[in-house]
Amino acid sequence: MKKILLALGLVASFTSNAAWQVKAEQSEINFLSVKKEHIFETHLFDRFSGVLSSQGQLAVEVDLTSVNTMIPIRNERLQEFVFETTKFAKAEFIAQFDIASFEALSVGESKRAKITGEFNFHGQQRPLELSIVATKTSDGGFLVSTTEPFIIDTKKYGAQAGVDKLKELASLPSISYAVPVLFTVKLDPVSAQEKQ
Repeated sequence: MKKILLALGLVASFTSNAAWQVKAEQSEINFLSVKKEHIFETHLFDRFSGVLSSQGQLAVEVDLTSVNTMIPIRNERLQEFVFETTKFAKAEFIAQFDIASFEALSVGESKRAKITGEFNFHGQQRPLELSIVATKTSDGGFLVSTTEPFIIDTKKYGAQAGVDKLKELASLPSISYAVPVLFTVKLDPVSAQEKQ
C-alpha cells in the first residue's frame, strides 16, 4: 500500500513538472482478449492521460471506467468484476529513463528503447518493461508506440476471480488470464503558459 500511495504522489509531482503531455485525441491504448482459445478481440480505453518531465520522469494514468469493448454489458462486467472500479478506478505506470537521447533526435528520426517502470493495477504494484519506438515530431513532441505488446497477467494482480466470473456469465469454455496491451501516444510539448 505504501508503494501505491508513493506512486500516486509521484503522478502529482510529475504533472506539475511536465515538459510533455499526452494528447489523448491523437493517442490510443488497446488491449486484447482471447476467448475459446483462439478468438481475439481488440478493446480500448476512452480516457487516459500522461506526462513526461524534462528529467525523464514518466507518469501515465488510465481511467478504467472508460473501458470500451463496443458492447455495453461487457463494459459493465469488466468494470464490476475484473477491474472492480468502485475500489480501483485507475491504473498507473511510473518510470524514470534517460530522456536526453530522445531530445537529441532530429525531426522524423526514431529511436527504439526499453523502458522499465512500476505498474499499479487492481491494488498491486509490479515492475513492467515496455518496448517502444519514439519519433521526434516537428512541434518538438514525440509519437511513441509499442514495438511489441506487453502482457498483463491478471493472476499476478489478483483479478483472476473477475475473469472467471466473466467466463461464467458469458458461458465460455475459456478466457485467457494473460492480456496483451499496446499503444500509440502523441506527446505534445507543454508551453510555459500551460504550466502556470
